[in-house]
Amino acid sequence: MVGTACILVGGAFGLSATSAAQAAATSVSNHKISGNDSAISCMTASRCVAVGYGATSHGQVVVVTNGKQTHVTTVPSTKTLYSVSCPSSAGCWAIGPQNGGANLVLVRIGPAGKVTKALKVAEPFASIGSISCVSMKYCGVLGDNIFVSPAAIEIGTWSGTKLTLHSVAGVKGSTDTVGDGISCWKATCLAVGYYYLKAPNSAGFLLTMNNGKPGKQHTISNDFFYGVSCVSSSRCYADGFSALAAGLVVSVKNGVATHTQMESVDVTGIECVGSTCRASGEKLGGSSYYGVIRTLFNGTNKGTPVVDKAVDGFDGPGTIAARGAGFAAIGPVQKGSGSEVAVG
Repeated sequence: MVGTACILVGGAFGLSATSAAQAAATSVSNHKISGNDSAISCMTASRCVAVGYGATSHGQVVVVTNGKQTHVTTVPSTKTLYSVSCPSSAGCWAIGPQNGGANLVLVRIGPAGKVTKALKVAEPFASIGSISCVSMKYCGVLGDNIFVSPAAIEIGTWSGTKLTLHSVAGVKGSTDTVGDGISCWKATCLAVGYYYLKAPNSAGFLLTMNNGKPGKQHTISNDFFYGVSCVSSSRCYADGFSALAAGLVVSVKNGVATHTQMESVDVTGIECVGSTCRASGEKLGGSSYYGVIRTLFNGTNKGTPVVDKAVDGFDGPGTIAARGAGFAAIGPVQKGSGSEVAVG
């Protein structure tokens, strides 16, 4: 299970759709940071936080200032952190499993990017791995429940003190349920993921949630959805890949797919501001993968993809975040250990 990153979108940094569209990057600068970090979110144009785990196999929060590591906080109560969401400059929430226990750990991160508390919260019969916050007191969360058959989707809210979960039955005949990404706009959220059906079939799902209550679920055959980003209460963009081709970005209105843009690479993370989205992914180049970032406008490809061969692929729904008029993306270094932050 991997989680989502900076999911609060649409003017979080005062960026208009027009200026965002003009900000399509053609290159990136890379900065190595410590640990194995798989999700990133930004509080301001200069300050982001990356999460994952460090050398001691404990969760960690890395402060990234203008792309460079400036501070690391180890979180001993968790073995890793899957997902992080920064709704504003006030801070962030990160989420991960307890180290040596069955609880969920929710980590509060302050305005400076440093951990202020780590709360152990019971998550009965569920594995929650994604979080999207619209404020420090309202977040959507997503996971799955493997203790029922077929495995169910678990979706709910985090208030900063209380976790509330709802179970949504999985598709009949599925052999596995994977809830990957969630994005919230005010009280409305869209969750995405996929089902494994009888081989060789699969189905991606789009599940709405309004005021903390799950709504309708729609599925699309042979798709795998990983990342999602909502720019209003009705309009979102999801990405992933097709079992029949390569990557895709799907425009979604009121929980229903309206347009599909096929991609030549697999894309798993997505972050949108207004009508402009950036999808992070990977492409196989010889014996290894390398990172690719694709810019889209109104769900349609714009410009040439950014290729980053310093990164061994951007793989996961939380791998890209809005950073002022630009972005920050996270992935493993191509050679050696540690993680790489790419800013553009």
